[in-house]
Amino acid sequence: GAGSIAIRSIATKLVAEDELGKVQALFGISEAVAPIIYSAIYSQLYIATVESLPGAFFLLGAVLIAPSVYIFL
Repeated sequence: GAGSIAIRSIATKLVAEDELGKVQALFGISEAVAPIIYSAIYSQLYIATVESLPGAFFLLGAVLIAPSVYIFL
């Protein structure tokens, strides 16, 4: 999304020109792997808490996004 574009833009200004390919590859890999990891974490959390706190995965999402929101602000 837009946050990803902003981070890429900042990273391209902070990294030497001969390292740009490596940085872009790292962003690409992390964007491909993150949904797989997060979906597994969310699923396991939901299964573990569905009886006691079915909205626990929403709380996890809030905790994970909080640092990004803080940095953005």
